[in-house]
Amino acid sequence: LNWKYPQSIMEILEDGSRWGCRIYYRYLNQIDGPGRQLYLAEEWVGSDEFLLITGDSLYLNPFDFKEASAPHMWVMPLLEGFDDFTKYSQVVINGGYVVEFVKNPDKMVSHYIQTGAWLFARDMFPIVRKFLDKKGEVRVRDIVEEYIHLGEVSCTVIPPNSFIDLGTP
Repeated sequence: LNWKYPQSIMEILEDGSRWGCRIYYRYLNQIDGPGRQLYLAEEWVGSDEFLLITGDSLYLNPFDFKEASAPHMWVMPLLEGFDDFTKYSQVVINGGYVVEFVKNPDKMVSHYIQTGAWLFARDMFPIVRKFLDKKGEVRVRDIVEEYIHLGEVSCTVIPPNSFIDLGTP
């Protein structure tokens, strides 16, 4: 957690026991990207798979974890007239797997956008370290693209209009 409203988020989510999971919080004085937070989370991640959700993502439907195994991402169909597609990373899907990830394209390459939610396993931390820059930051996109290159990223398509990116005007 950082910047605005960390106490409110903690009050709403508490320790996660209502949802059958454990939630750990870490407060930082500076604003970092989710990749940096992911790198710092290694000490907290046990042997279980874990969910990374960007803080500006709002989901209007619950996730179904029954069919998901790491690495996994949730994508949403981009309906015509929904929004400016150039603001979102698009994903190309084939047979339930993500085969291409295109960040903010200037033309439509897919009818699916990534939503900012990924399921990872502990085995991804060597990949994180591979992409660390001098400031200790890593882009989640680099990690996901590495898994896509290996043909391992499965996905769940969530209902149209069930995701809102609160951080994109």
